[in-house]
Amino acid sequence: MRAINNLTVGLGAFTLAASGEFHGNYPALCLMLADPQALDFGLPQQSPLRWFGADTANLPDNLKPAAKFTLPIGTRPLASPANWAPGALQTKLP
Repeated sequence: MRAINNLTVGLGAFTLAASGEFHGNYPALCLMLADPQALDFGLPQQSPLRWFGADTANLPDNLKPAAKFTLPIGTRPLASPANWAPGALQTKLP
C-alpha cells in the first residue's frame, strides 16, 4: 500500500495495519477538524497542518486528487494547490 497525506483521527496505529510506503500522514483530534458535528471533516483554513502535506510533485497523476467530496452526495472539481494539506492519497502498490 502507498498511503500519503492522510489524517488519522482517533485511536489506532495506521501504519501497523499494512505494509508499504507511508509518508506525510498525521494523527489528529476531532477538535482539529473544521466542524465534524456538521460532517465537515476538512482542516480549518488556519490549521498549521495545512503546511505539512507531503510533496506530490513526483507522484503519478492518478494519485493526485482531481475532485473533492461534497455533502450530501457527490464531488466538485479540485485544482492542485501549491501545497497539499494532509488528506488522503492512497493506492495499492504494484
